[in-house]
Amino acid sequence: MSKASRQRGSDLRALVSTGVVRLGGLGANALQAFILPMLLGPTAFGLFSSLFTVLLVASGIIRVPLEVLVQRGRDGRGEGALRLVYGPREFGLAVLFALLLGTLTYVGLYLAQGRSGSASFAIGLGAATVIAGLSGLRRGEHLVLERTARVEQLDAIVRPALFLGLVGAAWLFGRAEQWWPTLLIASFLLVLAWPNLVAAQRVRRAATGSEAAVAPWRNLTLSNGLSIGVKHADVLIIGAYLSLETVGRYFIIARLADLIAFGYSFAAARFVHRFATAWREGRHGEARAIIGRAMAYGAAISCLMAAGAAFLSPFVLPLIDPLLADYWLALVLLLAAAIINSTLGLCGAFMTALDPRHMLKIKIACNPLAVVAMLVAVPRFGVMGAATVTLGFALSLQLLSAFMFRRLTREEGCGS
Repeated sequence: MSKASRQRGSDLRALVSTGVVRLGGLGANALQAFILPMLLGPTAFGLFSSLFTVLLVASGIIRVPLEVLVQRGRDGRGEGALRLVYGPREFGLAVLFALLLGTLTYVGLYLAQGRSGSASFAIGLGAATVIAGLSGLRRGEHLVLERTARVEQLDAIVRPALFLGLVGAAWLFGRAEQWWPTLLIASFLLVLAWPNLVAAQRVRRAATGSEAAVAPWRNLTLSNGLSIGVKHADVLIIGAYLSLETVGRYFIIARLADLIAFGYSFAAARFVHRFATAWREGRHGEARAIIGRAMAYGAAISCLMAAGAAFLSPFVLPLIDPLLADYWLALVLLLAAAIINSTLGLCGAFMTALDPRHMLKIKIACNPLAVVAMLVAVPRFGVMGAATVTLGFALSLQLLSAFMFRRLTREEGCGS
């Protein structure tokens, strides 16, 4: 059997096993969307949505650049083992800088939300943010070692399932609304702290090369910061202008649309590190085949999942909250944006693997405009304004990134 045939078989097996894990994550998130509003009440759930988004943004500032840094830095000579091209000192500095930047982001967003809360809660949520951000090293390790199905297990299934179980137990004692902040923090510390810290040590020891890590981390962080700011700007801006009940309802449809990103996340997790290695070693024909295979997986998965979500949502959303029936059109717009990101968005992932500066230039031009548009649209048009801006931004950004990637690879002799 040829190497290409073995890889195709491995990709299909990884898709099935990762799909099973993703279904578990889908179940955990669906239960949260169904049960948490009932256990906490609309106002408390709106506050949860607002603060949880702060945690997602700040931890993403840490997690995503570290995850991609590990992916793009794998030393191809270390087949079957984790070995990175970076020097140990510079890699350690990159991790330290990531933690510091994520912490500062958390403090700024927490204060900007203007929500009342104790100092101990603010510190605890900050600790949970740092622990969640360190998942980037553990996830990156799984990705480069082809353990695709294990990437999401702790973050998408075990952690939310534990949180939901703890809140359910608190509800039995009539304390769900009072205890959920503490239980949210506990779910991150109990599930993620030890695995992430142990993985961080392994990845740190794997940095045995001599290449710089801080410079690519800096570009990855700038690029990711622009992306994650736009990704969660809708919830944060709605939280600043509209009621907590509206924040909670929009948070539900935004997270449902995020599930469609499985197409992107699987394709990027499975193929970006292969593409980066093939490109670095000059195997342009193999890199071209990797691009085509990733696009096919991303399109097939995202379109299938989006069609199912659009069909089922008119029946499912009113079961969560009767007023969510009015959010169906906004959900469809968010699903369309997710399809675009899961297909054309892969061009940006591959371009980042070549050099983070390429996508950074595009995002510097586009992302601030999207935030300004969101600030204008949300106060005037509410959730429909947020969803429309999200779709328009996804279309313009990804079309531009696909055009730039095609031109770049053509110039370098690796046509897409």
